[in-house]
Amino acid sequence: MDITGSLKMGYGSVEGTGTIFLKTTDAFWEGSTLKGNLYVSNGATLTIGSEGNASCNLLGNILGGNLVNEGVINVITSGGIGHGIGSSFINNNLISIEADSFILGDFYNSSIIGFSSFINDGIINVDASATAFGIGLTLTNNSNINLLGSTNYYSGSLNQNANITGNGGIFTSYGPDINFNAGGSTTGFENISIIFALNAVTNAGTNLGNPSQFYVLYSNDVVLNKLPASADVTFYNALVTLNVPLIVNGQFSSTDANVSGTGNVVVNGQFDWINGRYGVPILINASGTVKISTNEVSLDYMPHPTIGAAFTNNGTLTWLGGKIISRNNYH
Repeated sequence: MDITGSLKMGYGSVEGTGTIFLKTTDAFWEGSTLKGNLYVSNGATLTIGSEGNASCNLLGNILGGNLVNEGVINVITSGGIGHGIGSSFINNNLISIEADSFILGDFYNSSIIGFSSFINDGIINVDASATAFGIGLTLTNNSNINLLGSTNYYSGSLNQNANITGNGGIFTSYGPDINFNAGGSTTGFENISIIFALNAVTNAGTNLGNPSQFYVLYSNDVVLNKLPASADVTFYNALVTLNVPLIVNGQFSSTDANVSGTGNVVVNGQFDWINGRYGVPILINASGTVKISTNEVSLDYMPHPTIGAAFTNNGTLTWLGGKIISRNNYH
């Protein structure tokens, strides 16, 4: 069905499996459920939200249908767009987020289970006044996502092939599949976090910028072929393959982590190590300090601090109690 005049989708539902083709600049989606497909044509504009409505929990659902944008989508009301199994959002032109906070998709029902996808081949601009923006679908980013202020960015599964540019906010990806691919650039963020990943890779050709903090938390299989240049690093309850040198000039915290790979750890600053296994060489330089301790509460699933490769201390080591285990046949 072609829409060339005005359109307002309120809080009812649009049934059927057909496609609405928007060919107008006077279209508003305020909160209805759409069970078919929506196509925003080149030259058309879709406004999501309504003037005078500052907040809405859920602006709309796409249940099994697809949203394709070849025109302009303006988001003016905080909230989000839900989705159905197998639905996809495809942006080939411009999405402008002018709301305080907005989520595309549902982190728990799509990202974790892997139902739906968002492909960005266009531009997404998030206004400087926004506090949070997220894509809770499996995001393949082939173009530009621009956070113009200190907006916090959240994503589910991620294939990062191009540019996500922040301006002092935090970047958090919840997985389960996270790929910072060669040619991708994730810059301008204060913190970068990988959380709940089942499979995550930072490839050698990616650009992670210069955040002050880099976190790997509650993750099962994270392969690090690239690290931010000077960030403080935290591993917490994580299985990590470290294939590059981790140079600690500030703070490195490792709790219940299992670390292997072809890389090594060089400590010029502070290393706090609680439980977990290290199968990569660790060097504590003269300026470095390491504190090693055991958290008895977590020993059910992670052992006492276990050294499985060369450990060289030229600095200051403080042993805060418990056991330190050395195993040459570490795996």
